[in-house]
Amino acid sequence: MPSIDLVVIGVIVVLQFAFFIYAYARSTELAELFPDFADRLRAPLGVATRRVDPTTGETTKLPPRAPESEQGRSVELLDVRSSSNISDRFRKIVNVTNDYLKSVVGLPADFEIVRDVADRVSDTLEDSASSAVSTPLYLGLMGTFLGVIIGLVNITAHGTIDDESINAFLGGVFIAMTASLFGLLLTTINNNFVFRRAKTQCDERKNDY
Repeated sequence: MPSIDLVVIGVIVVLQFAFFIYAYARSTELAELFPDFADRLRAPLGVATRRVDPTTGETTKLPPRAPESEQGRSVELLDVRSSSNISDRFRKIVNVTNDYLKSVVGLPADFEIVRDVADRVSDTLEDSASSAVSTPLYLGLMGTFLGVIIGLVNITAHGTIDDESINAFLGGVFIAMTASLFGLLLTTINNNFVFRRAKTQCDERKNDY
């Protein structure tokens, strides 16, 4: 087989595996975005009452039996336990949510806004993972057309249709079939066995959160 065929196959397959690994990593990150709240007694997240400075917005721990005037400036914030192993993205959700809760001290918090904070982060990560899942398939389709083109160019270069030109054309078809096979295989694995499970786990844990 001409060396150019091997080079083309190698480049396409390497790119397919690279995007497969990228999509796998994003799916894993999606699955672990929200911590596991199954064990309520060891939940990584709690609620802490804090006193809010109306000028700076800084919070301090509300002492026991605080005066009524100080309790009026208090707010219940999400509190991550120091021993919890949570993702940076989830910590961002907690921080943004707490910023919102501090901004509405004395007023009822809007649940839709709190939920929207979590949805925006999870949706961004989900879109990043889902878009990468199908990339190996697209690369395989591109390799299919490229392989057929190389095969036709090889026939044209020989000028006549003989055993040598046919073998050259089959080399191009081999590129097409190999690229398509790897694309379908990697996309099927990532879509059916990785991304869907990650999305399901993310949705379940987000509901628990």
